[in-house]
Amino acid sequence: MNNGPMMGSPSRIKRETPMEHIARDIREGNFPKKSEPMPSDPIGPAIGSRARDSRAKVVEEGLAHFHELQEERDKLKKQCEASDLEIARLEGEIENFHNKVAGLESERTAAMAEKDKAVSEAAAYATLLASIMAMCRAFKLPSVPLIKDVLAPPEDE
Repeated sequence: MNNGPMMGSPSRIKRETPMEHIARDIREGNFPKKSEPMPSDPIGPAIGSRARDSRAKVVEEGLAHFHELQEERDKLKKQCEASDLEIARLEGEIENFHNKVAGLESERTAAMAEKDKAVSEAAAYATLLASIMAMCRAFKLPSVPLIKDVLAPPEDE
């Protein structure tokens, strides 16, 4: 069995239309740059000059629009890159603020522990003083200062 073209049938090559030709050129990147002149008309002499001029104008407008879209795309890419950098910077700032908040929370916790310790020590001293006062009452000691005369510090002569 022969999978190739049949010997009796003529091989047909499909000729691409001008629009297919232009579309292929655009897909493959074979289109003129803005600074390059337009190539010779691929449509051929069979079509009248009026139709060629009209199609050439459509192609030129399409290419101009394509170049405008490329410029806009490049501009938007730059804006996206700038936005990504700004986002990264702001995320860094947010992380710094989170670290500061965590540090302040740690300081607050340490201060609360220190305050609780001071309150418990004050309660212990208050209890100690209350028990000393109870002992003084039990032994009937007067609640007046026992030291009556305070000596003045000696003056240097």
